[in-house]
Amino acid sequence: MVELISTYYELDTVPSKDSLRLGALYTAPIFFVNSDLSLLKIQYIDPNHKNPPMLQIGKADDKSFNHPPVIELGLRDDEELAVAKCKRRPVVIFSQPLERWRIPSTKRQEDTYLCLPIFGLDQYELEFALSVRAFKYESAFYIPTESSFGIEEGFIRFDRAQVVDRHQLKRWQPPIKLHEDALLLLQEWFHYYVTGYAADWILGHQKAELEKLEYILAEQNNKTAGKEQDAS
Repeated sequence: MVELISTYYELDTVPSKDSLRLGALYTAPIFFVNSDLSLLKIQYIDPNHKNPPMLQIGKADDKSFNHPPVIELGLRDDEELAVAKCKRRPVVIFSQPLERWRIPSTKRQEDTYLCLPIFGLDQYELEFALSVRAFKYESAFYIPTESSFGIEEGFIRFDRAQVVDRHQLKRWQPPIKLHEDALLLLQEWFHYYVTGYAADWILGHQKAELEKLEYILAEQNNKTAGKEQDAS
């Protein structure tokens, strides 16, 4: 990646109120994705509407999203309260500030951002880390270590992109953002993930990196085989 990007991060001196912009690093609560949908199911509603409803966590079923409205919770007949585990992760802001507009029939203004979450590579095998660095996966983008900014080696998962309200976002300390070269590469790689099409310079770089990866893995396999022979 050094062939394409010499500087990956840079300090962001923009005041906090203006710093929510493309390429800025923040932290945000990112939800885990599960195959099963858990809901807060209503067990009892006070007929006098003086006490809050009794709720219990349960799995979604055929009766879900089809019930009488629940005034106490502000739930319509086709709405449910979902239960999902989340974790605060570093993210890259990946959308422009939303133009001011209001949801129909409400006074609330939209103020959300598309965020790309960063996951650590320390829990993965070396081969996976090397593959991410080599642009092997369309859904993953490598994030290098930068100890001076508190950044650990990791990767962005495009398949975990999430919209987050600005009030849930916390600015990274020290305030930093991706260098314009790194942001350009990220945008190009995300475009590849979404459309399946990439510029020739991206595909050429990927091809060269995968050739290097193949050589490295072959060398590692040869060393492993040699050690096994010596041990026998």
